Amino acid sequence: MGSKITEKEWEQHQFPYENKGSNSLQSYVLKRLKPHKKICVFKVVKANINGVSDIIMCIRGRFYAVELKVKDNTATLKQSEFLISVLGCGGVAQVV
Repeated sequence: MGSKITEKEWEQHQFPYENKGSNSLQSYVLKRLKPHKKICVFKVVKANINGVSDIIMCIRGRFYAVELKVKDNTATLKQSEFLISVLGCGGVAQVV
């Protein structure tokens, strides 16, 4: 077994898709989720609604919205408002 890394080491870790942009990260995450049969994953494509999260999922009847960010990027106001609305409806929302 490997040793656990410290929080500081984790923050300094270079993730494989960190420098390739959010579209590459989104594709990678969707590819990893696809084999899981109990997860319904919906990829949000360029929609007319600004702020909708990158990944929308339903896991065992629970709604999830995930906004993917690379490096130091943060959620926009519209993205934050969408996540807050998901939380307000009883779903799970997170910027990752």
